[in-house]
Amino acid sequence: MRRWGVQARSTLVAVLVLAAALVLLSLGVYVVLDRTLAADVQSSTMERAEQTAALAGDDLDAASAAVRQETGTDTLFQVVDSAGQMLVSSPDADGRAPLLVPAGQVASRVSIDGQPYVVASVPVESRSGRLTILAAQSLEPVERTLRTVLIALGAIGPLLLIAVGVATWLAVGNSLSSVRSIRTRVEDISVADLSERVPVPPAKDEIRRLALTMNHMLADLDHAMSSQRQFVADASHELRSPVAALQTTLEVAQRTGAGLSPADLDSVTDDVHRLGQLVSDLLLLARMADTPGGLREVDVDLDDVVRAQAARLRDASDLQVQVRADPARVLGDPGQLTRAVANLAENAARFARQQVLLTVTTAGDRAVVRVEDDGPGIPEDRRQEVFDRFVRLDEHRARDDGGAGLGLAIVREIVQRHGGEVELHDSDLGGAQVVMRFPLASSV
Repeated sequence: MRRWGVQARSTLVAVLVLAAALVLLSLGVYVVLDRTLAADVQSSTMERAEQTAALAGDDLDAASAAVRQETGTDTLFQVVDSAGQMLVSSPDADGRAPLLVPAGQVASRVSIDGQPYVVASVPVESRSGRLTILAAQSLEPVERTLRTVLIALGAIGPLLLIAVGVATWLAVGNSLSSVRSIRTRVEDISVADLSERVPVPPAKDEIRRLALTMNHMLADLDHAMSSQRQFVADASHELRSPVAALQTTLEVAQRTGAGLSPADLDSVTDDVHRLGQLVSDLLLLARMADTPGGLREVDVDLDDVVRAQAARLRDASDLQVQVRADPARVLGDPGQLTRAVANLAENAARFARQQVLLTVTTAGDRAVVRVEDDGPGIPEDRRQEVFDRFVRLDEHRARDDGGAGLGLAIVREIVQRHGGEVELHDSDLGGAQVVMRFPLASSV
């Protein structure tokens, strides 16, 4: 059965279950009907024996006459004296030996001439002495009724099984038609174009949920592929500029034979440095994408990381760098956390006029790192966009202003990998405030 299709297996299971139910139901009906009808016959036989016994107690001759009139019926009567001698019997019981049944009892299924009978025995005191009235009623009508019921069940059962099998086959086939449509559509979808979606059936069942889940997956893949293509295009564009500048400078120097001037050397050095930084950022993003769960988790004191980055920023600039750091320990990769804080500190220093503020606090089960500056800030409608790769605000797109727009994208990747969130707000200093929240080590 494992090699059969869902339609065939479902149909077979439905037919087998119904067949078992029909067998059990038929047995139950047969047993109940048999006992009910037999009980009715026993009650009727005892009642007729008691009526004859009452008549014999008053007038034996009248009882004998009544017994002799019982001919052509399913009931046999015998009147036996205390010595076991037959006194009178119904015409159908003539020549038969007395039925041996204890007085006052009913015997079921006594064989008489090969036929089943119910025999009732009733004692009675008459003027002739103690007598026993024996009445026997045939069970043949009961047997005929049971045979008729069995024949009816035997005829209806196969028809019902066929009907259920056909209905199950059609119903499952109709349900699987949606699966076939989904499979056909999926076969037509290629990596080059993930914009197509599978059809969603109207019925609110598991197949509909499957179709919705597949469409959601296709949408995620489409978004991922679009982001990947955009990433490749942006990376190619960013790499083209420094490479083209280096190529031009070197070709001019080669063509003139005059070598590189100090200004050209400075330009080449800047381009090489920028190119190296860009390649390093791209490799970091690629590694984080390839190993989503590959964190080196150790205890990291965020306050120490922030103080170290603040000291480095003071040495590298003329800005006023302030630090307010409460103790806060998180579980994570120290290199990546340091990179996130460094990126924010360098970004703040790039746009600050005079002042940069770094703070570390705790709020509930979270460590909160804020990096603020007194620069121009970031418009509210651009605050989500700046976390995308290769995004720079229009007023800061000059190459001399710094990176290729990967700094905040790297920060977001690092924060999300550590189970945190990153947001942009306005700073009390007048510029931008970047807020990172991480789970504290004790709450991880």
